[in-house]
Amino acid sequence: MKKIFVLLCVVCLCLYVEAQEIKWSGFVQTQYQYGEKDASLKIGAPNENRDEAFQRIGIRRGRIKLTCREQLLTAVVQANVSENGFTLKDASIQVKEPWLDMFSLKAGLMECIFGYEVNYSSALQEALESSTLTQMLFPDERDMGLMFAMQAPASSWWRRLKVQFGWFTGNGVKWETDSKRDFIGRMQWTENIGNFRYGLGASVYHGNVFQATDSVFRMQNHRFVLNDNPRNRGQFARREYFGMDAQIAFKTSLGWSQIRAEWISGQQPGSSGSSKSGNELPPTKASYLRPFAGGYLAWIQNLGALPCAIVLRYDSYDPNKEMAGNEVGATTDLRLQTFGLGAYWDILPHLRVAALYEWKNRETNALYAALHDDVFTLRLQYSF
Repeated sequence: MKKIFVLLCVVCLCLYVEAQEIKWSGFVQTQYQYGEKDASLKIGAPNENRDEAFQRIGIRRGRIKLTCREQLLTAVVQANVSENGFTLKDASIQVKEPWLDMFSLKAGLMECIFGYEVNYSSALQEALESSTLTQMLFPDERDMGLMFAMQAPASSWWRRLKVQFGWFTGNGVKWETDSKRDFIGRMQWTENIGNFRYGLGASVYHGNVFQATDSVFRMQNHRFVLNDNPRNRGQFARREYFGMDAQIAFKTSLGWSQIRAEWISGQQPGSSGSSKSGNELPPTKASYLRPFAGGYLAWIQNLGALPCAIVLRYDSYDPNKEMAGNEVGATTDLRLQTFGLGAYWDILPHLRVAALYEWKNRETNALYAALHDDVFTLRLQYSF
């Protein structure tokens, strides 16, 4: 209740600002999900009976966004409201320089600038959710920090190039817990040629994760080796990602076809039970440093003049690429591959119904048998 009161105060204050433009926007996603007995769903409580399949109904997202613009300034406040409570998603200020119309500075809680999918709106996501890789590396899709951007004016040939870089806390939407900053940089080139469009991007992430204990596990000869030097406590493990992404769109007699691909690899500090970023703040467990790799390939095919499309996506996440088969001794290090098949229909300009079935294929060995965790999702979304 206190958070909601604070948000209302901020909103009321913004309404008194003499802005050139004040815009409300947002969307609501209500959905039904069916999962096999081992599945993990995005709504509702976990399976109450692990011997049977289960289903849930809930609000996946309820976003409310306020954007205020005044000459060279833009302020954004966005919140997510559902049956799980209230969460702040964005609270940032952007300043543009007036001379060259090329440079801008943004500060606050904002979208991460790494890769393509992290910045792709949840309201537009044809496959309903981000890939497994993105969810593990950037579970909040936001971070607190300071970001610089450079892009030439629309009249310039160099408009195709966009450069962004900044320093962030690395804790997502959670509060900052140390004095270290994580650097994120991205370059993107886009081109529109009639009925053909493409984009290419490269991203880098160089950050740090606090080591709370003496115990640090690193990979050597396809297994974890313990370093329990007391000097490890209070130091920082490297969190490094390198990513490449590409997007292609072209129009044929069938309608618009879109192909998107992204690949990320690097080192991810985590714990024995999780390789997910920002899952524990401040950290209290031993550090496990994993060399990871993963990516996705998606195809979206519009059906001519019909407001419908078919969606195919394959994604892969290998949390520890130096372990395979019987070398893997924990579920955290098992590779996960997901194939999704779905479709969406824009019933009205702001109303969409979408469905997606996901087949999940998890790596197995002598210790871990295959799981039954396929998921079906049916979603109704209204945007405003």
